[in-house]
Amino acid sequence: MRDTMRQRSYDWEDDLFGTFKTKGMEAPEVEKLVAKFAELVHLRLEAKHPSYTRRPCTVTTKSRGKFARGGTFGVTLPPWAWNPTVIAHEVAHWAQRQEARVSREAGEDPGHGPHWLGWYLYLLRAGVSIPTTRMVRSALFYGLKIAPKDLTTELTLEQLGKRKGLRARSAA
Repeated sequence: MRDTMRQRSYDWEDDLFGTFKTKGMEAPEVEKLVAKFAELVHLRLEAKHPSYTRRPCTVTTKSRGKFARGGTFGVTLPPWAWNPTVIAHEVAHWAQRQEARVSREAGEDPGHGPHWLGWYLYLLRAGVSIPTTRMVRSALFYGLKIAPKDLTTELTLEQLGKRKGLRARSAA
């Protein structure tokens, strides 16, 4: 399937996050943020799809590389991509692949389609301090499509944990 929204999504990101893309991170911080995002994905998919089984999101941090990638098994992030917006972008690709295992609709979505954007916005709420309404309005302005059901799931990590019978971790 052709990824017709790819360039629009890149243009939208550049416009909205241009100043945020400059925040560099160290490799351990990158791995920690990927783990946080992956946990959010797992908890959300477990709540939405009882048949979902967890698979790890592997992180490859390459010293060289032109492209960052998110796929079925994890993410590849060269140093230029070590910032929250790019990490969320690539983990959203991984999340979409995880959802595709339990949802045919998500599996039929192209790389930068409505399901990917729903996951991306979901992860950005956890990693970047930009109001959701601003992100959604600007995405729609760029002609991006957002899977409506993805935006209606506003559960936090704590709420998802309670649903699964887990206790929220204390900040102590």
